[in-house]
Amino acid sequence: MLISTKYSSRQMIVILLGANNENGDMVAGRIVDCFYKLYIGGKLSLDYGIAKLESCGLPNMTDENNN
Repeated sequence: MLISTKYSSRQMIVILLGANNENGDMVAGRIVDCFYKLYIGGKLSLDYGIAKLESCGLPNMTDENNN
């Protein structure tokens, strides 16, 4: 599951529920590739970071026991 929202006029937040570091890196790479395809020659740059969100008491979305 993917959730995204505008954080500020220049920032977006993307949350990938159930993703691990490898999946997060893959998605970030795709976003970066698409960004630079759209903004060729522009004076724009893209920076990103990946952080793990700790559980807040919600069930694990990837747990096979949760239907």
